[in-house]
Amino acid sequence: MREKLKTPPVYFTVAQIRHNLIPLERYEGEILDGMRKIGFPDCVKEPVQVVTFAQPALGTNGAPVPEVRQVGRIGYLNIDGTTGFVVEPSAVSFFTARYEVFDRFLEQFMD
Repeated sequence: MREKLKTPPVYFTVAQIRHNLIPLERYEGEILDGMRKIGFPDCVKEPVQVVTFAQPALGTNGAPVPEVRQVGRIGYLNIDGTTGFVVEPSAVSFFTARYEVFDRFLEQFMD
């Protein structure tokens, strides 16, 4: 394991895994139980706006068309709110404001 820096240049770090779309509400209870077991008991559900750009039909000179839709996401935070996960229908993100060394960050993310 690497040595912790006295004054680390990184103060907020995010890692994300993208996956196929899942019905988040179907697995919400199981995810909550798992997150509590690994130290992330604070749960916050919130809707977010997602913007995607559809490509115009081939042979046209049109610009990509933006599509705005609302999706749900759930945040799971540790007790002091410095580290957590954000679970969305197509991604899981891990973040921390207490980055020490990459090995520890990766270990928490993989949990």
